[in-house]
Amino acid sequence: MPKRSPLVTELYNVLFGIAQPWAGSFIVTPQAIEVGPYTTNGFNTMPMTLQSPAPAQPIPSGAHGWSKGVTLCFRVGRLRNYCIETTFDTVATSIDFLTAVKLPLKQTQCGERVKNGTPFEMRSQDGAVLADFDAGQMANWNVITSHGPKGPLRVNTGVTFFNRDEVLFDAINGRLGLRKLTTPGQIARTGCNGSGGN
Repeated sequence: MPKRSPLVTELYNVLFGIAQPWAGSFIVTPQAIEVGPYTTNGFNTMPMTLQSPAPAQPIPSGAHGWSKGVTLCFRVGRLRNYCIETTFDTVATSIDFLTAVKLPLKQTQCGERVKNGTPFEMRSQDGAVLADFDAGQMANWNVITSHGPKGPLRVNTGVTFFNRDEVLFDAINGRLGLRKLTTPGQIARTGCNGSGGN
């Protein structure tokens, strides 16, 4: 999206460039990307916040410029009610705490990971439970790591929730949603599969 200077652009997901009403939202599943219109039945949703400043020009679908992170609250072992900006993307193969918090870490051949069997819970700010499982050693499924502070403090979900849930991005109303998959996605069960960052 060019601004006044032709050398400056604003980036947004190309799906939002489709004209209304088709791309006001999309859902990511392990098999496909479903472009709206959609129903939110069964989705637990959480609000996104508007970017500042707003885009210089309207996005063709009517979508707004939303910040990429949502604030979610976590419990990992003794770490409770820890609320932080959370990014849903597919870069990392684990849930990665990019902040200096005390997690029950154990050294493994794949680096430090939260100890197997440690309770993990993720909630929206209104208290709704979005995920609840025990940490384990299956990359893309239940591995939880910490890489300390790297720029803005946040949690990166990696591929974990794209294997566990349908992920809804509602760019008109500013919501991100999760709905449990009937059949989990493709899960990397063995090996280290290198944890990425953003």
